[in-house]
Amino acid sequence: VNELAIGIAPKNKNDLQIIKENKIISILSLCDIDEAPPPNNMEGDFICSRIVLPDHVPIIPKSIMPIIKGT
Repeated sequence: VNELAIGIAPKNKNDLQIIKENKIISILSLCDIDEAPPPNNMEGDFICSRIVLPDHVPIIPKSIMPIIKGT
């Protein structure tokens, strides 16, 4: 099943566990590594890629659920 989940960048081990529980296998970051440093072992557990968008502003407020599933 091809689905897209959108959320804030994972910051810690707990965030990665939530991502795993939701059966997400790939993480695409749009932030610079200094802006959103990845948690330890993230690249060992997921397929990770980074495409930095200059001067981007998050569209989804942090108050919304960390993971929003698309259908």
